[in-house]
Amino acid sequence: HLAALANLSFAGRYPASLFPPMPALLVAVALVLLVVAVSRSARFSAAVLLPIALAIAFGLAGRAVYFPMRFESVVAVPLALWGGHALGRWTPAVRGAVAAALMGIGVASILVGVIDHLRRPLDPYREAALLVRRAAPPDATVVASGYCYLETLMNARRRVVPFAPGQGRHPGWREHVTAEEAMHLAESNLPPGEFFFVGEAMAPEWHAVRRRRPTQVLIANPHVVVARVRAKATLH
Repeated sequence: HLAALANLSFAGRYPASLFPPMPALLVAVALVLLVVAVSRSARFSAAVLLPIALAIAFGLAGRAVYFPMRFESVVAVPLALWGGHALGRWTPAVRGAVAAALMGIGVASILVGVIDHLRRPLDPYREAALLVRRAAPPDATVVASGYCYLETLMNARRRVVPFAPGQGRHPGWREHVTAEEAMHLAESNLPPGEFFFVGEAMAPEWHAVRRRRPTQVLIANPHVVVARVRAKATLH
């Protein structure tokens, strides 16, 4: 319930899947510096502290409440205003030292994250998109669903159709459909001709495509599947 407090520092404690966790000592130092930075003024403090206090209070009361891990959507702007207003009341030497230390911690955290990501192997979604770029002809239609849609759109260099259609409105989100809805969409919204499909292996979209059309699986693992989907049969 107190995890929201950790993300107020430039060295926030994020899940290791996103960024390598910074040492606890660095996070503690960043928080102390932040308190020093804002201690000379209370202006804008309510806009920062009230959302955090409410999130903690709801958590302690046993009620789930959304507090963005990337907290900038809630408190970053008032926090910057609070810090800027308060730092102006310090002497120039203290103001420069605190601001430089905070920015230095931020830069160090960013560099550690960048280096970590450069060393990581490709995730399955990116691998699937790159496979489609290699395997699909330039004029091929590619249908992608779920989180695979954004990766495919950005990396496959092909015309990409979202499935379900709502995925195209928010390509970085996950458009959730039921198994029944996926079956209906597979019947009415998929291209009639041959296309390549990229999607999550356990998602209802892939199961619906597989049941509605002949498919040739190119790769499949616990995360994603890439398949060539045959043209829709026509009645004569």
